[in-house]
Amino acid sequence: MSSSGDLFGPYREQLLDFIERRAGPVALTLGPDLRIRAANVSFRAALDLSGDPVGRPLQEFMAPGGDDLLASLPKDATCAVRLNLECASGSVQSLDCAAYPVAEGWLLLGERSVLTDGAILKKMTALGNELMNASRELHQKNRDLQVALDEVRTLRGILPTCAYCKKIRDDKGVWKQMESYISEKSGAQFSHGYCPDCVKQHFPEYCD
Repeated sequence: MSSSGDLFGPYREQLLDFIERRAGPVALTLGPDLRIRAANVSFRAALDLSGDPVGRPLQEFMAPGGDDLLASLPKDATCAVRLNLECASGSVQSLDCAAYPVAEGWLLLGERSVLTDGAILKKMTALGNELMNASRELHQKNRDLQVALDEVRTLRGILPTCAYCKKIRDDKGVWKQMESYISEKSGAQFSHGYCPDCVKQHFPEYCD
């Protein structure tokens, strides 16, 4: 790791040791030009960096639209800042940091908060849309099924039928033609003809 100048005053050695060895919290120092002067292993691991980031502007690692945060860092007061950094893999790593003004620059100490991977978000959005479409289709099918069920009426139980004329008595006690009763209960339609036995009985002259 590289460094330049007296960045931390009397605590320089302790803080540099902290920066270098701590693999959990992210720590780095910036010069007045916002170039990285020192960075610990956790910073490099968070961004999947294979090379040394020292000497490079922090803006290079910022996700689109994050430059304004760096430009607004106060030079005389500690502040909290969330840095959205773009990893080598293309994902975006959010770091919640405390920015401390030091000799002509800043010391940033923070930790990783939320990992937002663009590919994962796109996939989750696509899955959410598919789920919404599937839910909509299921709702439509349920409605169609309900309509079909409302239209289909079944005949159940024992039907009181006249032994002579074959009329059927409905629930209200009204005797109805068999065709009318079944049509009302099931929606079936009737057409009429003659079976062979009836033709022989009633129209014997046409049997041949």
